[in-house]
Amino acid sequence: LVKKAFAAIGRVLDTFAMKAHQIDLIRRALLRGESVNAVTASDSGIWRLSSIIHRLRRRGWPIVTERAHNNGMASYRLLAGWRPTASPN
Repeated sequence: LVKKAFAAIGRVLDTFAMKAHQIDLIRRALLRGESVNAVTASDSGIWRLSSIIHRLRRRGWPIVTERAHNNGMASYRLLAGWRPTASPN
């Protein structure tokens, strides 16, 4: 039972570290002025881009959503000229 509990805790920590890495990848792309969408995110193994965008918005990042008219895919970018005031969160 204890072994299973430690294995479960390990999986949670692995998931947390992976999510933090994915957030960091998207954050750095946005700060470089890049636009990100589900296709560009999936190239980095990110499948829940909207979840990451939601987290960044809750942290105060002014992310603009644009939708392609031919397929409805959302692209995200930072508001022009915005920079974090402290270290990116």
